[in-house]
Amino acid sequence: MLTSISYTISVSGAVTEDLTFTSHSYTQNDETDSTLWTGLNFTHSGDSLTRKDISLANCTFPKEVTRMFDLSNSLNGIDILGLQQISVNVEIEYNDLKDVGVWRGSTTDRAEANLFKQINLPISVSCEFSGVVRAQYFTEATQNFEVTDTYYSQADSSEAAEENNYKADRQIIIAAEAGSDYFQWNLGARNYLTAMNFSGGDSQGGNVEGSVGFSNDYSEVFLTKASSINQFSFTNNLPY
Repeated sequence: MLTSISYTISVSGAVTEDLTFTSHSYTQNDETDSTLWTGLNFTHSGDSLTRKDISLANCTFPKEVTRMFDLSNSLNGIDILGLQQISVNVEIEYNDLKDVGVWRGSTTDRAEANLFKQINLPISVSCEFSGVVRAQYFTEATQNFEVTDTYYSQADSSEAAEENNYKADRQIIIAAEAGSDYFQWNLGARNYLTAMNFSGGDSQGGNVEGSVGFSNDYSEVFLTKASSINQFSFTNNLPY
């Protein structure tokens, strides 16, 4: 059973995908049986996805991200962000159904031990953005206001007037283009801010670094590889 999916998109190295599986039984076969290994010795070829393949024109980031990592520079009309890494994580938990077989969770064979399980909803979907911070809050006056979440502060308007900003309505779409293939990590539009952290900025001239984390409680995660960018829109209004 697939229990975890994670992606790391960093300015250094390739985009990585990690998959975690679990099982309650295994079958040991004779490794001398060549039919068991057919197709495993083929030559791998191809290019890895890297930061340069991320298509910012097709990405949608929450305002907390575009504001925190704003470098006040742009290229071809696209804002340049100080992002250093994006992490996407999906955790899947399962429940056991009623034991209906000889072996728990199976009908006749212990190898079917995972047959009678169901996913425990909602699945955990989270995303974290981290990078270099140039200036967190811009204001002509002295920055003596209290910082709340991000743009709910006195620098923009009164907190009372921005009560709708607390809704779980942050859309997250990450897209990459490599040759004729488009890769897309779509986490829907009902994400909400879960964490905001800062570090660095020491007296030795180190960069101020920040991170913001988001989650959604609607199991909304759509991972695609296609010949075109797909602007999926989640319309499920049910709890999960």
